[in-house]
Amino acid sequence: TDSIARAFLNAGANNAIASYWQVPSRSTATLMEHFYLQLTHSPAEFNRALRHAQLTVRKKRDHPFYWAGFHLISQEKSSLII
Repeated sequence: TDSIARAFLNAGANNAIASYWQVPSRSTATLMEHFYLQLTHSPAEFNRALRHAQLTVRKKRDHPFYWAGFHLISQEKSSLII
């Protein structure tokens, strides 16, 4: 999945979200909904938006399988939040 995300970055995208494993569609949809909702409040805060979305999904589905596999790949060097 990183290779697809990297292809988008090489094609000019500044950021891409990828997953380490296949996550069920419902969890992915919920995560993306909250990710983009958070971006409407803070447009340049991709890391925080993803973290917020992961925490939101975690409240509903505690097991990391449903939320922990997503990561942000960015042109910026400081894209990782732990």
